[in-house]
Amino acid sequence: MSTVTPVSSNDAQRLQQEIMSEASRAFQILLENLKEEWKKSTDKEETEQEKNKESIKDQVKITIGEQEKDANQLTWEDYGKLQALTQNNVGDNSPDLANIKVVQKTSTEDKTLLETNEQGLVTTNTSKVSSPPNITAEMAVNQALSKLDDSSVKDYLVQMNQQLSQQLQQQQRLLKESQRINQQLSQQLNYSQSLNQESQKINQQQVKLLQNYQQLQQVRDKKDPQGWQKLGTQLKNKVGQLWSSLNQWWQQRNQRLEQQNEDKQLAGNLRYFARQILKTSDNKSQIFGDKYTIEKQGDIYKLKSKQGAVLMKFQDKGVLGTNVIESNLSIEQKKDISELGNFKKDPLFLTNNSQFFSRNVSSSLNPITEQPELTNNFKPSFQGLKYIVNKKGSEVNEINRGGFNIQTTNQGKNIIISRSDNGQLVASQSNNGQIQISPTSTVNDAQQLKQIVKQAVTKVNQILQQKKTGIKTSKGR
Repeated sequence: MSTVTPVSSNDAQRLQQEIMSEASRAFQILLENLKEEWKKSTDKEETEQEKNKESIKDQVKITIGEQEKDANQLTWEDYGKLQALTQNNVGDNSPDLANIKVVQKTSTEDKTLLETNEQGLVTTNTSKVSSPPNITAEMAVNQALSKLDDSSVKDYLVQMNQQLSQQLQQQQRLLKESQRINQQLSQQLNYSQSLNQESQKINQQQVKLLQNYQQLQQVRDKKDPQGWQKLGTQLKNKVGQLWSSLNQWWQQRNQRLEQQNEDKQLAGNLRYFARQILKTSDNKSQIFGDKYTIEKQGDIYKLKSKQGAVLMKFQDKGVLGTNVIESNLSIEQKKDISELGNFKKDPLFLTNNSQFFSRNVSSSLNPITEQPELTNNFKPSFQGLKYIVNKKGSEVNEINRGGFNIQTTNQGKNIIISRSDNGQLVASQSNNGQIQISPTSTVNDAQQLKQIVKQAVTKVNQILQQKKTGIKTSKGR
């Protein structure tokens, strides 16, 4: 049988202190090792980022305005020009995009991706061939980046693309506001010029009045009562004619301004409608309806009656709006075009209105509401929204969720999804279950909505689970 030797309290205390001292030194050594490993990892990551930047510079050569650009240091203006060029077809001409060239450098050969000549004529655009017809340049870049393998280079490119996109959007908003202000200033200038011209006419009338007044004084000095009465009558008539002329000019001017503003608004409705419809057709020059025909030649649009008479002719000036060249519209025709503005937000507009677009008229246009592929892509989002309504017990009204506004009525049987920036319809589902897709909607919209609704469903389930757990806990108490 072994015996245990008792240890004094002093020895036990000293042993405990030695153990604590050794543990402290071991922890200090571990901390120093962690700091060293962290420093190595940080240095390695910075080195890889620098290598990635150099790799990008070696793989792509960008020339804008005969000046070579560093792919890692593009300005928002450079990025905007490249993005605009990717949307142009070969043969399009834009002076703002002159002398641009993007070359991909490989170990075997250099491949030209984008190129314009000195006049801005697009001679090469490889990205336009592979891009779907309804995809924007930004979406094309995002899709191209998504196909790259995960790497630090891909992360860097995604980050740079997001930053430049944000800068470009901000500059575009500033440009639109500047153009709007310039347009207002131009209208004010025209108004001032008209007033100046009318003021000159009034001055001329005043000179004549002064001459008559001087003659009147001369006659008065000669004490000729008949001359006084005659010139007094003439003076009164002159003043009356002057005010009558001024009032008539003012009324005519206001009528002209009202007519011009109304024509520009109606032309804007026609331009938007024609742009969206022609995107879905092989024949990109005419749209046939029961009452009207819309023809497009270059940037000139013509609205014609069924008898072939030109009702309106205007020019598409891009961001500057429209320039009405000719307008021969009746009151009824103006009303029809004004109602055409509802096409932006009403998914059933073409179903209920055939005066501008009719499927019974011979045409190569495809019905924009019959898009089975897009409909299938949007179905999961509508199913998820119905699930949320059933679980919440109330309607869903989400404002600016991921760039979309989502609204449900009639206990989720009616669902409307629109864009938060301009209120444009994306997709809707009526109480009979029919899904309507806007002509401007894309597969990318459907995928983004699917992720948004999926996250919302997960959050609703978590809230319900927490409530359920809280009820059980309260019962247990």
